[in-house]
Amino acid sequence: MQTDPTLAFLVSQGFSETILERFWPKVSKDGPIPERCPELGPCWPWIAGTDIFGYGIIAIGGHRIGHERCGVAAHRVSWMIRFGVIPEKFCVLHKCDNPPCVNPEHLFLGTKGDNWRDMLAKGRQVVTVRKLTDEQAREALTMTETMSDGDVAAKFHVNPGTIWFIRKRLSYKHLDKEKPEKHGLSG
Repeated sequence: MQTDPTLAFLVSQGFSETILERFWPKVSKDGPIPERCPELGPCWPWIAGTDIFGYGIIAIGGHRIGHERCGVAAHRVSWMIRFGVIPEKFCVLHKCDNPPCVNPEHLFLGTKGDNWRDMLAKGRQVVTVRKLTDEQAREALTMTETMSDGDVAAKFHVNPGTIWFIRKRLSYKHLDKEKPEKHGLSG
């Protein structure tokens, strides 16, 4: 019996042998045509689970080890199915700016800097509006030690992504630079 070379490659990258049969049923090839670039043709939206930013997520298979991820972004899998290895330190970016899209013709490789420049060139930069006071952010950060991001978000009436950014120190970074005395943590 001959082995599918695409499947063999994906298995060599740590995916389970069922990755292809699990991947394609979660893709709709009847998605919207991006307004900004209709020449690309239709997006192929991921119709299964997504992360808080709207990117598709698929389990890689195997066992979870500690806190290691057990899933990977679906658009990265799509890239690997069509084109192969994603070089180290490269991201898979979207020409269509549609996070759930896994159409490999809508994807391209780039660095984080390329992603930033692409975002600015297309006017997609995020305007930051603080949703929590510094004190609320500190409290939320403490609460994430024993509660899920969703439960903390519900308490403060914000999106779970807001709490995720605080927990990952991607927002309210200045709080890390404050002296412990300001937090009432000094001994």
